[in-house]
Amino acid sequence: MSKTRIIFLLLAAWMVLPVVGQEAVATQLRYYAERYSGTPDAQKRIRLANDFFSYLQKIDYLDESVVFPNDAHIDSVDVNVYYYIAEWYYGDGQYSQATAYCSRAAEACSETLGVTPQVYFTQVRMKKAKYLLLNYRDITVNEVAEKCGYTLMTNFTRAFARYYGIKPSEVRLQKPDTEITPPPRRRAA
Repeated sequence: MSKTRIIFLLLAAWMVLPVVGQEAVATQLRYYAERYSGTPDAQKRIRLANDFFSYLQKIDYLDESVVFPNDAHIDSVDVNVYYYIAEWYYGDGQYSQATAYCSRAAEACSETLGVTPQVYFTQVRMKKAKYLLLNYRDITVNEVAEKCGYTLMTNFTRAFARYYGIKPSEVRLQKPDTEITPPPRRRAA
């Protein structure tokens, strides 16, 4: 076999490997989605959720580990699992599947927390941002924004200032044990 043919075959194999890897991940995700949705027992769903998030961390989809305690409220577990499944399907271009799981997340979120998913996930993102800003001084504010799902620094700064009433760069000047809470919201008359 000629060198050119060997190089061509190696290059072809190198290009196919990510697709094969993506298909294996998609298959595993479908497995978790179907098993989770079809399991009525709360304890089994919590174990499946922990396995699911462990898998997401293993494939480097998540930076931090997520573990739910056995006594976790199942609706809050549902919100997180359905959100990540929907996010995955959306990124994979399977919009009808993503919409179905977004609806499940919204339903679980409204029933459990009394807020819309958008409000809930904004709260989660802002708490994560505050934690990172106060405790990890070695990463930039821009990196914090990226870790919290913001692609534009201006959107992150605006959202953070709207939520906490203080700019992210000002939080960096605080001590790690400083209590930073959102200001009280004005109610519509």
